[in-house]
Amino acid sequence: MTRSWRVGTFGLALVLAGCGAATPAPPTILRAGIASEVNTDGSSVEIRFASGPPARLSLAGLRLVTGGVGGELVVLGSDAAGPFLAGFTTQDGLPSSCYVENARGIDRGGFIELRGILWQKSAAIDDPVRPGSGRAYPSGTRFCFDETAAIWAVVPPTDGQIAPPPDPPPTAAAAAPSDGR
Repeated sequence: MTRSWRVGTFGLALVLAGCGAATPAPPTILRAGIASEVNTDGSSVEIRFASGPPARLSLAGLRLVTGGVGGELVVLGSDAAGPFLAGFTTQDGLPSSCYVENARGIDRGGFIELRGILWQKSAAIDDPVRPGSGRAYPSGTRFCFDETAAIWAVVPPTDGQIAPPPDPPPTAAAAAPSDGR
């Protein structure tokens, strides 16, 4: 005996509404890189990157994800809510290659949701917390971004003690095989 399920649009909407807030779709990262200079005149922002051409963007309709236009690592992207700019800086006690975000995160499998955006986990992520897909990381957890806007490390909160920082991802030079010289 074969059963078929038919759910109309209204029924599907009720089922989805009962599942809680929808997970956002991953963004399109248009550009990520180290900024050598960031300037704004209040209506636009100009970003000079350490490598590559500069970018000039109108602030009208641009979502400032991390509260401002600056940061050492600047990420320009777009998602279902529209274009966005995020800026991340380094933090004392963490590796210099850790551009950190301190917002509350939710594990989403291959992504971590921070401030409503799904950020890709790097293939070799250092994540000692691993709360499980759909579950929140503990308050105070820090997330390390690399220069491609992928999260390479999760730094759990501590009880007043400074946790040892994770090892940074290997650079291309460090990963190259040595010829013994």
